[in-house]
Amino acid sequence: MKIIYLIQSETYNFSFSSALKDTDCLLMIWGDDFNLPEDASHTTFHLPNSSWAQGRNELYRRAQAMDDYDYFIFCDDDIEFNFELKELHQLLSKYQPFRAVPDTSHTFYLHQPAKAKTLALKYVEHSVMALSAEAAQVLMPYSTEFDKTNWWLSSEEFCKRCWLQHPWQTQKFNTLNFKNTKSRSYPKNNYFGNPENEFKIVDLKEQDLD
Repeated sequence: MKIIYLIQSETYNFSFSSALKDTDCLLMIWGDDFNLPEDASHTTFHLPNSSWAQGRNELYRRAQAMDDYDYFIFCDDDIEFNFELKELHQLLSKYQPFRAVPDTSHTFYLHQPAKAKTLALKYVEHSVMALSAEAAQVLMPYSTEFDKTNWWLSSEEFCKRCWLQHPWQTQKFNTLNFKNTKSRSYPKNNYFGNPENEFKIVDLKEQDLD
């Protein structure tokens, strides 16, 4: 299974860079500073002052031209993983979800008091999101309509389209958890609501998560 990480970062240095040394990675730097270290190992390009949606779209466009990937894993640079990335890869390989995310305590409306190890849901946190090649083909690109209003709306619009076309095809792996450690200065002052989420326990039958 071929996986590539698509990272948006302010600089070349981001917290989980070393964890990707044996994994394909495409890094987009949106900050003004594009000074790369001599031992730079990640394929990197500069898209200064780009919006969150613009960055995701350009990362995907370039990754498509690099290889035929089975999963595109989008990540912001301010993520703290509380699991080994190979655990995520193993679950993607085992269950081959249309779209999948780890669990996070960062966004309260994603939580559901259930003992299930995996849930299907409507809205997800996009800080870390795995899209299958099929999902990316159907759902990309992100809408940039809301860039000057509120960048959260780009991810919500994305989730709504996914829900309309492929309901209950997004899985959240409750055994994997991450933290979003920063709050960026993207436009977000004109929207304070949270979408009303929907959850459903995924029936894995005897195929339980390890």
